[in-house]
Amino acid sequence: MKEQLRISWQEDKGVITKILADRFREDIVSTQVKIKSIATKYRSLNISLKEILWRLTGDIEHIKGCAYYDTRGRLIYLETRSINFEGLPKTLSKLEWVDEVLDVYSMGTNEMYMLLKVFDISNNVPMGFIVCAMNVRDLIKDYAHQYGIHDATIRLLDTNGRTMVSLNNWATGKMLSLQSHIRGTNMIIELSEPEDLIYANAYNFLKVSFLLSSVLCGGLFWVGFFTVKRIFKPLEDLKLSVINWMDRKNLEIKGYGEVYVLARAFQNLLDRIEREKSVYINLFNKLRDGILLVENESGTLEMVNDNFLNMFDVTANEVLGMNIKDVCEHFTTGVFLFIPESIISIGGKTKCVSVTSIPLKLEDKDYTLFHIKDITDKKSTEFLLGQYSKLAILGEIACSLAHQLNNPLASIMAYTEYIRNVSNEKEVKEMAEVVLKNVERARDTISRLLYMAKSYDGSPQEIDPLSFTKNLLDIIHFKAKHKGIIIELNPKTKYQKLLTYPWKLEQILINLIDNAIDASPMQGKIYVGIEDVDPFIVWKIRDEGPGVNSEEIFQPFYTTKAKGFGLGLSIAKSFVEDMGGKIEYENLDRGCEFRVYIKSKNA
Repeated sequence: MKEQLRISWQEDKGVITKILADRFREDIVSTQVKIKSIATKYRSLNISLKEILWRLTGDIEHIKGCAYYDTRGRLIYLETRSINFEGLPKTLSKLEWVDEVLDVYSMGTNEMYMLLKVFDISNNVPMGFIVCAMNVRDLIKDYAHQYGIHDATIRLLDTNGRTMVSLNNWATGKMLSLQSHIRGTNMIIELSEPEDLIYANAYNFLKVSFLLSSVLCGGLFWVGFFTVKRIFKPLEDLKLSVINWMDRKNLEIKGYGEVYVLARAFQNLLDRIEREKSVYINLFNKLRDGILLVENESGTLEMVNDNFLNMFDVTANEVLGMNIKDVCEHFTTGVFLFIPESIISIGGKTKCVSVTSIPLKLEDKDYTLFHIKDITDKKSTEFLLGQYSKLAILGEIACSLAHQLNNPLASIMAYTEYIRNVSNEKEVKEMAEVVLKNVERARDTISRLLYMAKSYDGSPQEIDPLSFTKNLLDIIHFKAKHKGIIIELNPKTKYQKLLTYPWKLEQILINLIDNAIDASPMQGKIYVGIEDVDPFIVWKIRDEGPGVNSEEIFQPFYTTKAKGFGLGLSIAKSFVEDMGGKIEYENLDRGCEFRVYIKSKNA
């Protein structure tokens, strides 16, 4: 009898324990989603980061404190509504771009808190991490109230069996316990009840049954009948409701006891899944640009939003199941990558797009999210922008030539005037006058040329190095695409502001990337990196060409190109040194790398 009761208890409570574990996991994930959604909403309203953290502690239930960390794990802001709240770390050791549970710790006031980490991304650029402390004890109390758990002890354990949170821990004597692992964490939830309490109900039932059997044997039949009706009929109804759930989306069952608790918990779970699914699908489809979700192992396209379908005028059935390499052979899964320009052809339509790929982990599987931005309309202006950059270089050439010509013209004018004044021959004087008039015309032409081409540095401006570089790549890719060259941007800077002369920096980088394109083979790659090397911000441009074979590359008019003038690197070096920086190069096993050092804003 005891064994049967123990097995029955394990079956019933096993379901409840699994529900609690799944509910705990869902609340962790939903809280992380709320944190990210609220932060995005308030940022769009230009609310400060510190105010956003304060609002998170009030907008989300059970959140008692929030902190913000930069991409290196350093604490920036900390906000809490509790006077004695503490426990959020000063630095983060886990810097992976995934949402996760960092730790569960005690405040010393009989309160337990769980640290939830959420990575923050804005305009496809990683900004930092938001870490919030959630009161675990209050959360488990809610579960106990919702699921009618009053006599059992609920404990939250780590994988080593150490108790982190305990609720209703008043029972003594031998206990029956069940455990269930919480997916995606290193925690276990345990449900325990006193063995005597479980058996007491059965013993009392036997006593009453025995007493009644001595008075009326027929009563046993009715007791058995109602017992079967109470247990098996609701279970049968629950089974049929689950089977037909896909049609009605509702569990229509009126049961009692644990069966009713199970049905209600299951219906709540299904309702929550449907609501969250609706929110995610709407968000996915309403994003302004195209979004693709690709499973890394197979490379197949599993989700696509409406804007991508509208971009190419195709249906979901036409693209779902395609391999990502069939969409574009340059797309790579499992890595964070920005491709300023690529070509996608689907359904007879060809688009020029910029692509950002972000690796994700969903339900223990690896995915890559591709953000596709249509930049086809921009291409019509690229030719004008390219011409502008060439005219800027021609202006420098014009200034240099004008200054070089002024001195010999002055000498010619002086000697010609002397010849005119000392000569007594009329013919010589007339010829000297002709020479003087032509020299004056040449000087006037040079003066006008200097006036039009002279440069003016203007005032320095504050720029974002990453955004500035992306805009630059949009310009230069007009030339790169004719050679089938891919330019990859790998930013490793902390995105600080830079005070500089934008037009000079633009000419420096355009000259270097233009040279890299000329040096690279067809279908090659160029790698552009941005790093912090205190007190500089360093741009690295690496090609796959033959490398540099002379130390005279920075000399004016030195060139290895058949149609080059040899002024690009000379001008770039002059501009860098004007801004207090330096430029250097290094030949690699394959190609050459140029490095431009520009002093940061704080230098």
